[in-house]
Amino acid sequence: MKKGFTLVELLVVIAIIAILLMLMAPSVSTMLERTRRNVCANNQHGMGSALAHYSAAYKTFLAFPNWRAPETAGIWVDPGWLYCQRDLSGGWRVVDMQKGAFWEYIGRLEAYRCPEDKGPYVGTQIMTSYLMNGSVISYGRDWGSGNVNPLHRSIDFGPLDVIIWEATGPAGDWNDGSSFPREGLASAHREGAVFACADGHAEYMSREQINREVAGQYVYDRMVAAGDPSPCYGPTLLWNNPRARDGR
Repeated sequence: MKKGFTLVELLVVIAIIAILLMLMAPSVSTMLERTRRNVCANNQHGMGSALAHYSAAYKTFLAFPNWRAPETAGIWVDPGWLYCQRDLSGGWRVVDMQKGAFWEYIGRLEAYRCPEDKGPYVGTQIMTSYLMNGSVISYGRDWGSGNVNPLHRSIDFGPLDVIIWEATGPAGDWNDGSSFPREGLASAHREGAVFACADGHAEYMSREQINREVAGQYVYDRMVAAGDPSPCYGPTLLWNNPRARDGR
């Protein structure tokens, strides 16, 4: 009776196992990435819920987006969605977001962080992976005159208009709690990303759709085809400033 394996048989078995592992690796990698994306999606669902609860509590007004200029100029001193400028003690800290307007509705540190966002962190990225669309205050226009554009209401936006996204831009994008759509938007996930929308729900966009929404070329082309004498590149779901014809 034959006992055990010969060296050749053992090497064959090892080779087969190695081949199977190589074949499985892409599937495992994809599964892990999708698991992390689902965590990020759940975070965005939480952001959308906080957005809706805040809006309901404040007569449909949206939270201040922590747009830097009005805060540093002392024009806006109350809590924004992420932190409260007057309570900052020098430098950004994780605990600072507990003074933000959304904290009472979210209440979990990990809900502010995408699992793909491994650091190193700079600026407000120390607190979160997410930023609010500056369209909530028309991207801060006219603040230098001593007035912040009135905060928009949730009803000023379409239900699919994006209010919060995951940001992955350079250090300069993390100087406050909000941003422009063109600044390092949601590139942490390969296939697409989930966004929190104006009516409080979370919406998935493919990478192709994200790029189209940022560029707005399809809006321009549609206006040209319709004979519009003044075609523009918006509004889109991302460029959605209610006070601007092109959403910008």
